[in-house]
Amino acid sequence: MSSSSSLRRRAKTPPVANSNKSPSHHSNKIKNVSPSIIGYVPSFRVAFGLLVCLRVLSALTVPSQDCDEVFNYWEPLHYLQFGRGFQTWEYSPEFGIRSWAYIGLHAIVSKIFYTIPDIISKAQVFYALRITLAIVCAACEARFYRSIVRYVNPCIGRYTLVALLGSAGMMHSSSALLPSSFAMYAAMLASPYMLQAPSPASGKRIYYGIFWIALGALLGWPFSAAVGLPFVAEELFVGGILAVPRRDHVYRGSQVKPNYAKGSKGPRVSKPRWWVTCFFRLCIAASLGLTILVPLLLVDRWFYQRWMVVPWNIIRYNIMSKDSGPELYGTQPWHYYIVNGLLNFNVVFILALLTLPLLILLRICGTLENSTWAVGAANRLSSTRISSYTLMAFKVAPFYLMLGIFNSQPHKEERFLYIVYPWICFAAAVTLHLARVQMGKIAHCLSLSRVTSLIPLATAATLSLYVIISFLRVGSLVYHYQAPLTVHREFFSLAQENIAATSVNQTITSPLVCTAKEWYRFPSHYFIPHPYRVGFLRSLFRGQLPRYFAEPNDLSPSRTYSDQLPVTAWPPTGTYIIPQGFNDKNQEETDSYVELADCDYIVDYYSPKQPASHQEPAFVLDTKHWRRSVCRPFLDAQNTHPLFRAFYIPPFLRAPLLTSVQFLQSILRGRTAAKALHPSVDDVYTWGEYCILERVKRVK
Repeated sequence: MSSSSSLRRRAKTPPVANSNKSPSHHSNKIKNVSPSIIGYVPSFRVAFGLLVCLRVLSALTVPSQDCDEVFNYWEPLHYLQFGRGFQTWEYSPEFGIRSWAYIGLHAIVSKIFYTIPDIISKAQVFYALRITLAIVCAACEARFYRSIVRYVNPCIGRYTLVALLGSAGMMHSSSALLPSSFAMYAAMLASPYMLQAPSPASGKRIYYGIFWIALGALLGWPFSAAVGLPFVAEELFVGGILAVPRRDHVYRGSQVKPNYAKGSKGPRVSKPRWWVTCFFRLCIAASLGLTILVPLLLVDRWFYQRWMVVPWNIIRYNIMSKDSGPELYGTQPWHYYIVNGLLNFNVVFILALLTLPLLILLRICGTLENSTWAVGAANRLSSTRISSYTLMAFKVAPFYLMLGIFNSQPHKEERFLYIVYPWICFAAAVTLHLARVQMGKIAHCLSLSRVTSLIPLATAATLSLYVIISFLRVGSLVYHYQAPLTVHREFFSLAQENIAATSVNQTITSPLVCTAKEWYRFPSHYFIPHPYRVGFLRSLFRGQLPRYFAEPNDLSPSRTYSDQLPVTAWPPTGTYIIPQGFNDKNQEETDSYVELADCDYIVDYYSPKQPASHQEPAFVLDTKHWRRSVCRPFLDAQNTHPLFRAFYIPPFLRAPLLTSVQFLQSILRGRTAAKALHPSVDDVYTWGEYCILERVKRVK
């Protein structure tokens, strides 16, 4: 009782203004900081509401960015759900570098959406699944944002939220059916543990962090495990420093006495003991991560009907293959990810690249750290001898590490960096916060009060410019390149009407929808009603094309219409039968093609500035044999000015923007060359037609 009363009396005692006591671990929590300093910090619910609105909108409007998403994920998913779909060589049991566990997880969700087939068509299932992915991503992003607010700094968290909301890259990666997107979700779920300071007293941080990273790597994309390397390095080195405080020797009179790190109570553990503890923690964390592999092995064993370690197969093919490998599918220049980052993040990507150099500069200059961070985990560590700038370098390191790894590879794809898209936003927010604080210090030292008042305006202007440019980029993806998805969606409705008009007892033959040079824009069989089939015409492309999975044995060439094909056995036979005509060298297989005479419909794209050839004729102009069924305008990117094809430019801005572009080009190339390139607004854009053509019925 006496102790409790003394505690109450002690609580009423006002704090001493000039106390030399080091701050406790809870003294810097947000609730103890003046709200006027922090400003408005949206809650998880508010952040999730804002994010989910934008992500669902993107799921409904932004087209798929990668044909690999369609043929390697949407098509196998359609096969599991409806019994028909294209198979790529990766799903052949001979190679086995795609996991059925990832597809099966999404098949469960899509099956639920299709429980009432009279109400929901399979085209709607496609969008329902994309919306589900968008909602999941929004929840992960909100958790990522709140983790930054709690463990780093609320101002940095607020900037990160704005960057996430405005990112064109997050708009299309959030709802993509790709393992790299799944790995991005898992990495954001690991962020609360990655952003925490290492704790020598508990292994919870490393256990949960590695579990989520391992889930993203094993169930999703194996190479995403690299994002956890800075996390493990921080646990080893920073955690070791915290566990074993340094004995700083200071002179006290004529004697040299040890002075332990400020805030510590003497040595906690010895160095050898810490390394043993850390080793056991990492072993336990790795064991927890590897437990994920057990159900994945069982699922793939069931589908492939043989033991298959898919993550190892992926690594072996991409790294250890001699005669084959990802380079067969194209190589890109060193600046590919730089250009891609500027398109998807514009100003934010530049700020993200500056984060690590700025942290190093401030660390060298010895800038006062408490006034830089104000609140957060970094300041809580400032009482130790670990620099908060060093700590922050570990937090932003995943972005630099993944960029360095994949930029060094000849084969580059945008989706490879999906996992660090949130870290790009976080790193940029750190730079923005550091720049704002340092500029404020300089202005204060020089007594420039007017400059101090302009710093918040400059921050707001930077973020506003970023959001505007990002929305113009998203507008371009929707306005310029949505035609394939729109055309197939409308064709699906027309085909369903034709099927519905057929007598119930009448059998329907399988109309053949052919595609030639536009094969890579095929949006999946979710927009092709049964019994319609898809075939490939030979074009200038000389690589390997997908072919149909083996279908149920009781199917015949003509049958009464049903969206659901009978799957008589599980797993479906196509998942474990080794098909003929597949190779891992991207070599053309001529038996993948169909004859033009067998086609009932043709998917074609025509642009007046792209000359036709014998191998790629302009079917749109052949009105004697083909008529337009569904057509929509589609931008000819090859013959459109790069600036105008990359961003949606409102009509009222096109003329002045073109004038400005021509002025800059006249300086660089000469006035005549600039005008000859694009003399007027009408010549800036080149539009073509993306069509599904129907064969003209032969008159007997």
